[in-house]
Amino acid sequence: LPKMAFVSEIMVYPVKACQGVSIPTAQLTKEGCLMYDREWCIVDATGTRYPKMQALSLRNFPALATIETILNTENGELVLCSPGCDHPLHIKLDSSDKNEHVEVECGGASTTSAGSWHLGLLDSIHEGKHAEKWLSDYLNRPDVDPSKSKLKPARYLLLRAAAFRKLATYAGPKQKEFSPDTKLQREGLASPFRMKNVPVTEDDGMKFQDIAPLNLASQSSFRDLKKKMLQMRESPTTEELKAYSIQSFRPNIIIDGASDALKPWEEESWQKFKVGGVKFRFLKGCPRCTVPCRQHKTGKQLTNSFASLCLDASDDVQNAEKILVKLTCTYGNFKCQFNPPQA
Repeated sequence: LPKMAFVSEIMVYPVKACQGVSIPTAQLTKEGCLMYDREWCIVDATGTRYPKMQALSLRNFPALATIETILNTENGELVLCSPGCDHPLHIKLDSSDKNEHVEVECGGASTTSAGSWHLGLLDSIHEGKHAEKWLSDYLNRPDVDPSKSKLKPARYLLLRAAAFRKLATYAGPKQKEFSPDTKLQREGLASPFRMKNVPVTEDDGMKFQDIAPLNLASQSSFRDLKKKMLQMRESPTTEELKAYSIQSFRPNIIIDGASDALKPWEEESWQKFKVGGVKFRFLKGCPRCTVPCRQHKTGKQLTNSFASLCLDASDDVQNAEKILVKLTCTYGNFKCQFNPPQA
């Protein structure tokens, strides 16, 4: 990192689309992922309310943001809590591979266009009937998912990734040829992207991440974005801006620094950098979706001034698209430095 810039927070999101956990030290896999990040997902087992066996995201089920996750590595447990639920769900971190294996559909649809994509199937482990009941009891509640309340209740499963998907299938010099055919994408015979110039290697992998192992965001860029939002056609109030968190962008690595140490948006130009002894490699900017326009712990749509982030075409606001930078890295560990380094 540039001198006097520092990692202010490290976040993992154990269950895709659910709340994240701030951790002081990160352990990285050889595929470039943070341990326990997007390792679990929730699916609609029968396709009653959402695409069958597809890893649910905040794009299609925003209320998943209400589920709190607690990562207790000392007790070897992942704990899920939901509003109004007296009994949290406890999941063992060393869950047995003897449980039922199923394949999860890793696809999605854009929230800002008519496009969709599929990034293959992922072998996963069913976390059991107790998890199914807990999730189904909560997520089928009419107040949790009112838009689907007239449909039959769904069977929601909690699934843990048992493998990695190779990023090189979909991006980088050896990616499969582009095709809009999601059936070919699903079978790993085509890519939904034209990204052969992205520096992907054979080791780069994903679990339930969308297209890269890591997301990075800069508080300096976020502060600049909030200033620009005041110039938008529907500017937010001071209270709204104060409550708006960088965590709405769901980053893994949050960096910060004084204005003379970390300029807004400069992270977009970093092709390679180090945190401690760990080397990181830039892959691409993160295309905008509607997730950053939602409150990060409720999933509720923020006011129109925030929704304009996805609609405003002015150059001043377009940088919102790249407030996240997609990364991968070499195997290793790095720590969060809560206080800026001294000159």
